[in-house]
Amino acid sequence: MYIQVCYILSHTDVIQREFGVLEDIDDNFPKYVISLDPVVYHRPKNILHKRFWEMDEVFERRTIK
Repeated sequence: MYIQVCYILSHTDVIQREFGVLEDIDDNFPKYVISLDPVVYHRPKNILHKRFWEMDEVFERRTIK
């Protein structure tokens, strides 16, 4: 799992910087950008934008029971 964290995705250059680093990784592991934004941004290449308070959902799915 790859996680890129930022405060807010305030401008297009910030969005490109935060998602771009993950777009360059060519494997099948999950990729997430985490921020405190009130809206969710969608990007190609299966990179998911999650708001900080939603991350418990991600980690619950990854826990082996």
